[in-house]
Amino acid sequence: MNDQIINGLVIGVAVVVIARLISVLTEMKDTRTIVKYLRESKNNLKPQFRSNHVIAYETNLPEERVRKLCRKSKKITKRSCGVQIQNK
Repeated sequence: MNDQIINGLVIGVAVVVIARLISVLTEMKDTRTIVKYLRESKNNLKPQFRSNHVIAYETNLPEERVRKLCRKSKKITKRSCGVQIQNK
């Protein structure tokens, strides 16, 4: 009986860890996509700031996801009129 409980807990924890890992990797991939788009478009278009709507359209990501990732990323400068890649 105790072995079944322990096995259930181990499986439950493993499922949570795997789900979180998938979430983090997807977030990293999507952030990389946004940063790549901002870098590539930096020299091509004026103004250098891009709205969440434009980024979402160009990267095929949902606008709310773009907004969330831009808010979290330290590589992206946030402005009231849009976002910009950090100059480093």
